[in-house]
Amino acid sequence: MSVTNATSARENHRASEIAVRGAGVAGLTLAARLAQMGRKPILFEARSETATTSEGVFLTLAPNGMNGLRSIGCYQAVRASGIDTTGIEIRNAKGKRLAFAAQSDHEAAFGAPSITIRRGRLAEILLARARAADVDLRFSAQVSDVAAFAGRCPAAAGRWHLA
Repeated sequence: MSVTNATSARENHRASEIAVRGAGVAGLTLAARLAQMGRKPILFEARSETATTSEGVFLTLAPNGMNGLRSIGCYQAVRASGIDTTGIEIRNAKGKRLAFAAQSDHEAAFGAPSITIRRGRLAEILLARARAADVDLRFSAQVSDVAAFAGRCPAAAGRWHLA
């Protein structure tokens, strides 16, 4: 392959559409990162946007999760919207302490704290980042069929390669 053809192939790959299934934490983060990398992600979510941002109660993000959110520009918003989690205590039904996992040293040890945040608020932050990155968001769009086609996406039949 010539240098010109290799460059053209890389440019076409960067502009390729990539389908992402699901607007959970992983799907939204992946779609935003793919867009930052020059791809054209299309995110399919079976639920409505309202359902996506209103589900669940709380989620604790470990330092590796926070550092991952830093890579898509969501670290500060998540930190400001959540609370630092300095430890997790586990008790039985009678209230007896079974375990305690200290986390107050996470920021110093790993470069980010553990943060507990309302799951819906995290989804709102990730949706805002995905929109800012021009991710094509399709709510109430259930994926029912997947087919792999060498080097092509989407296929003429309307099937998508899912990430």
